[in-house]
Amino acid sequence: MSIRPIHRKIYKTAMEEFGGKIAPAVRKHGLSKSYSEKGVFQKSQSWNELLEEKLPDELLATRHQELLNKREVVNVFDHESGEYKNIVLNQPETHAVKAGLEMAYKLKGRYASEGSPEETPRIDVKIISVINKIYGKRSD
Repeated sequence: MSIRPIHRKIYKTAMEEFGGKIAPAVRKHGLSKSYSEKGVFQKSQSWNELLEEKLPDELLATRHQELLNKREVVNVFDHESGEYKNIVLNQPETHAVKAGLEMAYKLKGRYASEGSPEETPRIDVKIISVINKIYGKRSD
């Protein structure tokens, strides 16, 4: 299946005018609010082909891993040299990691839909298994 021209227009509008938000771009191009907000549009084969073209999984995985592994950097004054120096701490940069995790959950469809009272991610058995491996626990 080829990518529909309207999907290319919506993607461009979302990136250029709405900071990447899809729903307002869909509405700007005359499609219904419910079509954009209930995820019907985002589940279409054409839209997903366009996303794979613009944001290939390999690129996302690479950047996401970099974000999750980002270390905190602090700027401290070195009295000997009289200059400020950046020091990398051996701890994750919490804001970057939080943003990376939220992105991953959203991309994998494990976040509740926007406007839903459920705000925590839906973590499935596969993710729990990975977490348990990291912390040395067995998954059942």
